[in-house]
Amino acid sequence: MRRRLYHGRRGYATLSGVLAALLIVSILMPVLIICAGSASKLLEHDERVQDEIAMGQLRRIFLLAYDTQISSTQIGFTYQGRQMRLSCVNGSLIVQPGTWIFLTDLDSCSFFMEDEIVYVRAMREGETSDYVLYRQPQRLYQRAVSGRVPVPFDGMRLLCAEYAAARTDLGRSAET
Repeated sequence: MRRRLYHGRRGYATLSGVLAALLIVSILMPVLIICAGSASKLLEHDERVQDEIAMGQLRRIFLLAYDTQISSTQIGFTYQGRQMRLSCVNGSLIVQPGTWIFLTDLDSCSFFMEDEIVYVRAMREGETSDYVLYRQPQRLYQRAVSGRVPVPFDGMRLLCAEYAAARTDLGRSAET
């Protein structure tokens, strides 16, 4: 004689059916826990990826910017005919006037120049990161005037000319 459990209005469930369901749940439970743990790692936000995207956008702005003035706390520049400044305000790296926010949740940030390259030093949660912002083009313009590099029409062409000159110099040194 089979035992039957009362299962509400719909009828009865057998004890073997309930035990089979418990067995399936107990087998699938570890798999579900592992999947849930993996899914939570995928949903975490990595600030470094966002920072690289933001710095790429800033580099694009500075390719078209001119009349830059650099200090340790801000960079003033002209972009599309408007005077702007890049600075750290309330823990965010922003371009003013306006609300262009590039890096967030910063403890501090500063700007410095080394070998004609302008860097942003950002500190977040005890970690310091240096990002290349742009290259000061004075020496490149001096080379263009002297005839070593063709005169560029804009910042991108200027960088391409410098890149081509550097590749040529590397090729010559490799041959010798």
